[in-house]
Amino acid sequence: MGFGVLGFALLMVGAPVVGTIADLSDAKWICHPIDGTARVLKSPNPNDLHEDWKGESRFGTGMGFIPQGAEKDVYDLQYFSGFVLSGRGSVLTERAFILSKEWNCERLEQK
Repeated sequence: MGFGVLGFALLMVGAPVVGTIADLSDAKWICHPIDGTARVLKSPNPNDLHEDWKGESRFGTGMGFIPQGAEKDVYDLQYFSGFVLSGRGSVLTERAFILSKEWNCERLEQK
């Protein structure tokens, strides 16, 4: 189930990040992994690793994730859908998911 308007806080290790997101389209956000264990997923399922990010492929802390949507699963875990950016700003993976508690997200700018 997708959420156009989010009535809950962005979570990072259980704490709210710089307030709440009323609507992901109202501002640009960027997320960075909390540490080297953050995963890039194919779907909003913590065990469904994206094929581009399995095995020896590691997500560096200098890379970014741009969220474009949000979902919660049946266990109330929050995921963001969006795309992965390299450290230089090019798109590496166009459609991916992240588990919000593994990432730090911050607002870049207001529209």
